[in-house]
Amino acid sequence: MESSVAIAVLSVGVSGIYK
Repeated sequence: MESSVAIAVLSVGVSGIYK
């Protein structure tokens, strides 16, 4: 499933925004 990949990408994106 691509769901886990999408979640991982979103997590990294959110981390980058908050940092």
